[in-house]
Order: sequence, then C-alpha cells, then structure tokens
Amino acid sequence: IFPDHHRAVYFGLVNVALVLLTPQESAWFVDSYLMLEEDFRADPSALPDEAKVRLQRMVREHEFLARAVAHLYATPDPDLQQAGWPTLKKGTPLVAMVDGPLELWGIPEVVYRNQVARVTRAWGRIGEHGAALLGYVERPRADLVMTALALLFGEEDEAAGPPWPGVHDALLFARHLPPGHRSAVFAIHTSIAERYYREHRVHFFYLNIGEAEQPHIVRVEVPAWVAQNPALLDRVHGGLLQHLRAVERSRYPYILHQAHERAVVREQDRRDLERRLLHFLQGQGLPVNRISAKQHLKERHRRRGRR
Repeated sequence: IFPDHHRAVYFGLVNVALVLLTPQESAWFVDSYLMLEEDFRADPSALPDEAKVRLQRMVREHEFLARAVAHLYATPDPDLQQAGWPTLKKGTPLVAMVDGPLELWGIPEVVYRNQVARVTRAWGRIGEHGAALLGYVERPRADLVMTALALLFGEEDEAAGPPWPGVHDALLFARHLPPGHRSAVFAIHTSIAERYYREHRVHFFYLNIGEAEQPHIVRVEVPAWVAQNPALLDRVHGGLLQHLRAVERSRYPYILHQAHERAVVREQDRRDLERRLLHFLQGQGLPVNRISAKQHLKERHRRRGRR
C-alpha cells in the first residue's frame, strides 16, 4: 500500500510472503511492515514517500529470505516455527528465489550505499548456509548482450542511443537457445557494481523455458558466488526447470505465484486496515482526518458502479 493524502489515514504497508516447497511438505508465512506518517517524517532521506515504501519492500524481501534460510539450516526462528516451518538436514540442497531482479534499482545514491549493504549482507547469510540464490525476471527487455555485441562490432555510440532500437537480448536467444538450455553467464560491469556489490556482483544468464516451436526466454540473475560455483549454478538451472515442469505448460514459477497471492493487498484489505487504524487513533485521542472531497467522489462513483 502506498500512502495517499486523499485517504483518512496516511500510511504505507509492505507485505513480504515466503513460501517453502519440498517434495514432502509446504509452508508459508507473511511478514507485514506498517509505516505511519511519523515514520515517513523520521526518514532522513529525500526520497518521495512512495519510493520509501518500494525500497522497504525490495530490501525486506532479501532480509526475510535470509532469515528463512537460517531457520531451515541452523537457527530456528520462533515466528516460522509457529507457522509450521520445518528444519532441513544440513547439506540439503536449497534454492532461494525472489521475483524480479536482484540488483536494487531506482534509488538515489544518497541512500544506495546503506541499502545495498543491507541486501548484500542478506545474500552473504544465504550463501554461508550453502543455499543458491536467484532473481527471476519473467519478461526481460534488457539489451545488455546486444550492447556488448555492438561494442564488439564497433557500432556502439552512446550519444546516438541503442545501436539496434527495439532489439532485446531475449529476441537473440529465442533464435539460438534450445528448450531447457541456458546461455553463457554474463557479469554486469558498472562502477556501481564494482563499488557496492563486490563479491556479490550480479551475474545473469538467459534460459529457454518454452518449446522448439514457441521459445520463451527468461533472465535469471545470481550473485557472483553462485555464478562462479558450477554446482550452485546447475542447481539453479535444474531446480528452475524441475519446478516449472511440475505444473503443465507453466511459464511462471508456481512458488512465486503462491507468494504473490499471499502478499497482495486487495482494496477491501486496505479499507479494513484503514478502519482499524482510524479506530486506534481515535482511541488514543489523536486527531484524524476525513477523506478528501476527491476521494469521496471516487468512492461514491465506485459504489454506484456496483449496483
């Protein structure tokens, strides 16, 4: 939930859902983080409030994933124990997956260093336990490999923009990757990667999860310590294929779909939470606002549409 000054209460909410699937069992857990108006004011960064919520989501996903891996392998977590999460034998192969890119994006450098430090600490904890980590990018539109090819052929001109506009990496690999195969592994070489990510620098490969007649290319991102470990890299590749093939004609990991369904906040959820917050604030004798005239008209229109 992003804060909205037209609502009666100014607040944000981040839900992070974790789902565990093993051949024997499944478990899930949702962690909720509520941000009230004073939390936004106390944040010293110059980010817009909506960006603060988005940043919390990105960082907390990785931190909570590391917490889950630690529970499964070494340090029982009371919340996960209460939710029925098992522990695994040391050495049990595990793949930790997040939806979307691993590398943080859209963040001003004034707060980038601290947030990347939080994320890479989480990655380090995941790696310490022997788990593999990946970010799953379903519809990649990057042209990183195409840009590298342009440099190779001397056709790259930063001032002129992309060398072949509209030609993305996925179009290239759709022509050359057989079903189930992955591309070479590429490293992202940027000054930010060198300065902030270091041994966790993000690498990626493309994977064809489609059929011969209908290729479907996804991008898989991994930190350097996965990219440089053939066993972990094969675990990521094989685990993804096994997981996708478990559901007939699947083009999206079932486990990510389940996590999304548990984390998503629907309009009725928002209304219920807003009502509870109003009740709490009134009980504390604190002043509360009414919804704005604009929001009142929108809600009246919505009610008429349901009749």
